[in-house]
Amino acid sequence: SIGPYYGFNGREMAGLTKMLTTIQHPYITPVTMGTFNQNGVHISRPFHTSGSLRDWMCGAKPKTAFSKKYMNSRTVMSEGEVAIAGRHILEALVFLQDRGLPYGHLHSGNVMLDTTSNGNIYKLSDVENFLLGLPSRHRNLHVLHGNIKSSLEADVYNFGLVVYEMATGTVLQTPTTDMIPATVPAQIRQILESILSTAAQRDGLPPLDDLIAKEL
Repeated sequence: SIGPYYGFNGREMAGLTKMLTTIQHPYITPVTMGTFNQNGVHISRPFHTSGSLRDWMCGAKPKTAFSKKYMNSRTVMSEGEVAIAGRHILEALVFLQDRGLPYGHLHSGNVMLDTTSNGNIYKLSDVENFLLGLPSRHRNLHVLHGNIKSSLEADVYNFGLVVYEMATGTVLQTPTTDMIPATVPAQIRQILESILSTAAQRDGLPPLDDLIAKEL
């Protein structure tokens, strides 16, 4: 479906949906087909049998009804697994940013999980949402935060929310927090404080390049 912030004409959107099929990155779920006509947009992508990051944390199967599968409490991920997932997500975001492609829709349900013999691979999904003018899942927190002015800043902020969810097993309900649980490892805590603290709200969020240069 097309959202309230959609701003392209039909010819532009037809070209953009085809462009999506050319995006190739090891940490982005590929769009295998993208078409646009008077009935709307059709996007096809591979199905991930392991589901999303949120599915994994909640112990849910990907085809379970949405109203049922997130009733369980979330699993707190190990420091090493948070580091792997964080690295994969950041590399995908930097790839899109370097090509002038906004994302803006990062949350744990849009990070797909591939389980391999060499470990888990985390992949961004729904890269078309920004082009379709759909609002971010975290738009209410963006508005309450008051200092998120671009899709790039939204990506950084949303990354902090996802890391918080992985490291604590809970979803942050407020736009900022200065009370990171003591159980969160020090290096992850530093990342979260640089994004989700009231100081970060006041002084500005770190760029993606700074985050990817850090060792989780």
